[in-house]
Amino acid sequence: MLNFDEIFTEEEKETNIYHMFGFNENPFPEDATNYAKEVFHNQEEAIDILKRALTNFATDRHRQIVLIEGSYRTGKTHLLKYFFENLKEKAPHSILIWYAKDYGNNFMDFYKILLVDAISETQINNFINRFKKDNVSGEKVNPYLKQALNSVLLEKEEKREEKLWLFYKWLQGFNLTKTEQRELRIESNLSFSGLAVKVLHDFLILAKKYADFKGLILFLDEFEKLFTKSYSATQRSNYLYAFRNFIDEFNDIGLFIAAAILDKTLGDLKRDYEALYHRLTGKSAKIRLLATPEEAIAFARVFLDYFHKKFLMTLQNIPREKLKKVSYPITEVEYQRYKYRDKVQKILLTQDRIENIFLHLEKKPEAQRGVRQGFFIKGLREEAEKRVSELP
Repeated sequence: MLNFDEIFTEEEKETNIYHMFGFNENPFPEDATNYAKEVFHNQEEAIDILKRALTNFATDRHRQIVLIEGSYRTGKTHLLKYFFENLKEKAPHSILIWYAKDYGNNFMDFYKILLVDAISETQINNFINRFKKDNVSGEKVNPYLKQALNSVLLEKEEKREEKLWLFYKWLQGFNLTKTEQRELRIESNLSFSGLAVKVLHDFLILAKKYADFKGLILFLDEFEKLFTKSYSATQRSNYLYAFRNFIDEFNDIGLFIAAAILDKTLGDLKRDYEALYHRLTGKSAKIRLLATPEEAIAFARVFLDYFHKKFLMTLQNIPREKLKKVSYPITEVEYQRYKYRDKVQKILLTQDRIENIFLHLEKKPEAQRGVRQGFFIKGLREEAEKRVSELP
């Protein structure tokens, strides 16, 4: 049986008292979204909606848009990151995946961030290397794009890398000097959103036809930021008009969007930007709040179990001589044998304490439909710190 008292010195126990409970740290993190891939619970309906939309997207590559609705600190970001991290790991390179919650001051800022973060220079180069001059010349694409691509494809091998870099910089929406424009044989930078979106769309159409591009998946977090006072009415109107144009233009290239938004912001979107509202609200995944003490206890248990397993992994790096009677490395059988929950439930956080935290939050005015996950985790974290500080 694991005996953690034999593993750590008295000094180490004093330095990190969470060791005695089988944790490296407080098992309830300040930012739970950092563990979204590993720790997730109780959003089966929202997960099912997103999974079905992704399945449809993978099957026919038609545009799919899902809004993730919820109040502040309910787990919208957690859900987005859960899907983003898992997809990023498993999706083929032919599908471009991006998570964003920085929207800049205007749509061109958003466009540049998208190109920098979601589509790498290597991917652009790989696409272009699959094109042929004759193919590009015969396609009905934006003339600036055709000129720029022909300039790259006709360049000698020893100078082509420099041309590719210029093309990527231009496609990202950054301004080229007049000299650089002449080198790329173009007459204009992509200085406004309509032109930039059209050029990127046409480039991805070529990548879809001649390379292995399969689609673009965007996870847009905190979409309500566009409705804050950071934007004037004119800025917001121009931004959202350009965003609507982006959605419409990319309808045929394989576009999936999952956007998290505060539910109270949807009313503003519908009132002021009805056309965009109807494009975004085809499918809705609503976050389910914690409704009962039993759900709250099960939710807390997911974090306790995950952070205990994480602690066991660190034991495998402890020198063999320090483990004394404990076998090395830690095995799953030993994990099952060690009843860390006894210490947790009797000393750190009893089920009664977890339930009391839930009931306390449930009485607050904002908890009419249930307890918000973010506030519950904060309450658990503070209670754990309090209990640890009271230990002799």
